[in-house]
Amino acid sequence: MPRSAAATTATATATATTTGTATAASQLSGKQEQLLSELEKAGAELSGQDLHAQLRTSQQPMGLATVYRNLRQLQQLGLVRCRHLPSGEALYAPAERDEHHLTCVDCGSTETLDVCPVHDVQLSAQQLAGFRPLFHTLEFFGLCSTCQQRQGLVTDITSSTTASRTTASDTTASDTTASSTTASSTTAVPPTSCCEPAAAITTETNHAESVAG
Repeated sequence: MPRSAAATTATATATATTTGTATAASQLSGKQEQLLSELEKAGAELSGQDLHAQLRTSQQPMGLATVYRNLRQLQQLGLVRCRHLPSGEALYAPAERDEHHLTCVDCGSTETLDVCPVHDVQLSAQQLAGFRPLFHTLEFFGLCSTCQQRQGLVTDITSSTTASRTTASDTTASDTTASSTTASSTTAVPPTSCCEPAAAITTETNHAESVAG
């Protein structure tokens, strides 16, 4: 598909999604508005248990089953997104909050990425094939640096660097000492090779004079 056509499709899809979301928001029930408001006020993702605990002391408490049922409906409306931790716990946040994470499969720690790596990725009409996107999630699973060190998969970078520098310094010092020793040995050798030919010439001259005399 030509770039202009793809851009038009992406714009139309985004417009349709925004319009659909706005329409859905205007048709929310009281419980759904209450849950969405709690998620919007929270600075981080919340689990169903978290929401249930917060609402328990409010003027309109909500049962746990009711919380999960309405969260599911909010997802279907494209107003709430959900992701699952390695433990299986589900975390919820407003769909408009475009956050993605690095999650450790060992300790379960999560770090939020500063930017969305796929924010500018647009799907063509052919790829969508009639599918209407509501939201997207992106999560990288692996091992955090603490768990890698605990498992012996990596070593302390600072210690390794210091050891390497120490080894390099010792090697340089050894090379310098060896060079000094070699120089001293070379200087101590007497230049006998240059004297021996002169001595031989003197002996031959004296012998020739004796024979002549």
